[in-house]
Amino acid sequence: MLELKSCLSSAACLECKGCCCFASESWLPQLLEHEKKALKIIRVHSREDDNGMLTCEFLNKDDHHCRIYEQRPFECRLYPFLLVSRRDKIIDLAAHLACPFVVSAAEGMLFKAYVGYLRNFFNDPIVRNMLKAEYGTFHSYPEEELMVVQSNILQPGAGEAGQ
Repeated sequence: MLELKSCLSSAACLECKGCCCFASESWLPQLLEHEKKALKIIRVHSREDDNGMLTCEFLNKDDHHCRIYEQRPFECRLYPFLLVSRRDKIIDLAAHLACPFVVSAAEGMLFKAYVGYLRNFFNDPIVRNMLKAEYGTFHSYPEEELMVVQSNILQPGAGEAGQ
């Protein structure tokens, strides 16, 4: 499991209750190969809540806690940041504009410092090699819901020095 420090406290996320709820299946977290083996599942499923929204199968609806928090997928650990694939096998780092933290902090020092931390994280050769091998896991999201914070953060086949 990749160790990744969070930009938000779990208390801040639980106050919002926006994550783990989706308008479409395309927002469900994708699993890396080692996560599939560890969780003994092929994909994360959703269920429809009373409001017609989809929720992650691991979300406890009563207290909005994740039932697999300590083993949650990499995409969940990274959120509200996302790795977004685009043409030519390039992956951008983006922030999800539905997250109140992203909207309120995008110009602040905490946000910028965390983006710097993520750049360093993705430049680690071990991380880069693992994510390059998993390129097909990452997909695109609606562009109007994203703010790209780093273009070309990962390009399979590119040199290890970073982009």
